[in-house]
Amino acid sequence: MKRVVILGSVLALVFAGCGLIPPIEVGDALQLGGKSTQVSLGAGTGATTQSSGTLSATFSFEDNPNINIPLTPSSFSYRVAISNVSFGTCSITSSTTVQIQNFTAVLSDAAFTDSAGRPSATASNLSFTVAPGSGNLTVSNLSGNELTFNNLGNIGTILRQGGPNTLTLSGSVTTSPSVGNCTLTINWGAGTGTIRL
Repeated sequence: MKRVVILGSVLALVFAGCGLIPPIEVGDALQLGGKSTQVSLGAGTGATTQSSGTLSATFSFEDNPNINIPLTPSSFSYRVAISNVSFGTCSITSSTTVQIQNFTAVLSDAAFTDSAGRPSATASNLSFTVAPGSGNLTVSNLSGNELTFNNLGNIGTILRQGGPNTLTLSGSVTTSPSVGNCTLTINWGAGTGTIRL
C-alpha cells in the first residue's frame, strides 16, 4: 500500500512538472464578492479631461479551512469581478472609461506582521467602461483584472488558518471623460481564484 501511495505522489509531481495537471479554480478565495469601495473623484482643471482619485480599502474575512490550495502552489492568481458601479449624485452623460492604475492587493493575517512575507499582487491597469445613466451602472469591457500573487508559500496558510484575514486594496483611479466631482462606488463581484501546481 505504501508503494502505491508513494508512486501516486511521484506521478502527481511528474504530471505537475510537465504541465499535465490543469489549473484548479478555487472560487472567490479572497471573499471580495458583495463588498464595496468608495473613491472620491475630483474634476481636473484647465485642459484636463479626467476626474481622478485614490482607491484605498481594507476588508476582513474569515479563514476557509476547506479551501483547495496546497501549501506551496506554483502560482496563485485572482481574477477581480465588478458587479456594478455608481457615481453618487452625478449622471454619466457619455460612455466613460474608468482606469485603476497600479491596482494592488495585499493579503495578511495576525501571523504576518512582517510586510515582506505578505502575499501581494499588482495589476498595472485595470479598466472598464460604463454606459450613460445614473444609479447602479453595469460594467463592460473589464480588462487588466487578473492579480498574480507572490509569496506563494504563505497564501494557503493565511487563507486556511491563523484567524481573521485582511485584504488591502489600493490604486489610482481616473475617468475619461471627466465626471466632475463625484463619489465612485465600486460594488465588487465574486472573483475567481486559480492555482497551478
